[in-house]
Amino acid sequence: MKEPVVLLFGIIKTVIVIAVFLSGCVSIVFTQVVGLFIGKITGSRDFVQGWMSRTKDSFIVLLTGVISFASHSSINIRVSSSDLTRERLYFVDGMLKLKVPAHTLAFANHQIYTDWVFLWWLAQCADLGGFVYIILKAELSKLPLLGFGMKCYEFIFLTRKWDHDKFTMGRQLRMIDANARGYGPANGIDCDSQGNWPQGVDSEKGWPYQLIIYPEGTNLSANTRDKTEKYAAKAGKTPFRHVLLPRTTGLRFSLLQLKDTLQEVYDITVGYSGVRPEEYGQDIYTLYQAFLRGNNPKLVDIHVRVLKLDEIPLGKLHYDDPEEEARDIELFEKWLYRVWEDKDNLMETFYNTGSFMSESAHEATVITSLKVSKLKFIQIFYWPLISFMFIRCLYIVLRWLL
Repeated sequence: MKEPVVLLFGIIKTVIVIAVFLSGCVSIVFTQVVGLFIGKITGSRDFVQGWMSRTKDSFIVLLTGVISFASHSSINIRVSSSDLTRERLYFVDGMLKLKVPAHTLAFANHQIYTDWVFLWWLAQCADLGGFVYIILKAELSKLPLLGFGMKCYEFIFLTRKWDHDKFTMGRQLRMIDANARGYGPANGIDCDSQGNWPQGVDSEKGWPYQLIIYPEGTNLSANTRDKTEKYAAKAGKTPFRHVLLPRTTGLRFSLLQLKDTLQEVYDITVGYSGVRPEEYGQDIYTLYQAFLRGNNPKLVDIHVRVLKLDEIPLGKLHYDDPEEEARDIELFEKWLYRVWEDKDNLMETFYNTGSFMSESAHEATVITSLKVSKLKFIQIFYWPLISFMFIRCLYIVLRWLL
């Protein structure tokens, strides 16, 4: 008798999860359309930017809320760092808060399809949830409903053809940089015919950002591991045990485009409980398992290292000498390989001890659970409800007058 009850409960919970997620997506897209309409009438581009930022924050609230509700148990998150002090990692009313600058970039290893949810949630803890930009596959822009929403968020969609992607990334990263300086489209300023924005900084009008990028380009799996090992053999490099070889082009290009406004770079390593060294997280924590079956990691371990931009061998965007460019690219590749080597060693520590922290390490560590403000979750449905009530009242008044 017990099994049918559990099965029925699971079915009901799944139906609720699907209904809440879809209605939340519809609500957010509706709110985006309302914002675009108001912006069109008023001609205020900074209003649209702020409005879209609020809906962007609403989407991560929706995602984390749905995942938390769907999960069989609480998802605990441990954040550790030797670079972030206790003053920068703290709690307010039981919610984790991070104190970070307004303009940041975060890169990480890629294990499961919901990796970016946890990084976005971490950005929200730093009050940057509404200012996150994520680099995604171009196919995702064609998803019904979600594709429109992500385009409104100005996420960067790539085809993996560099000739095309270089133009797409350059245009959008320059726009992010211009908005950060207070001289971008969010401030009603237009670029020239070459896609370049006016120089200068107006700190009072600047917009925050956090760019999230996965240099590996894909999840760690049996198939991608095989590909990275073949590439490593061809390139004369030693493949890693727990991470894929990173691709350097996109990360280096992003850092170069944003270097005038970028204040901090975060090297993030993520590990998940329930995954053994010989297993692949993407096979265990699939989207189906995460959202519909409620099978999520009981612990998400996040290690953060803060990098100084002037210590990264970036080189420059434009070269007259091809040999100089090749040398600078090689220097960056070697640097990133060392970063990934450290990341691989961190993953080895995680698999051996269940934590990224070594006993001798002096690190700030906090443990919390994946949770969101109930008020923020309710506010996702605020504007559609207000709009419906307004239209209903208008309809009643018009009927009475006519």
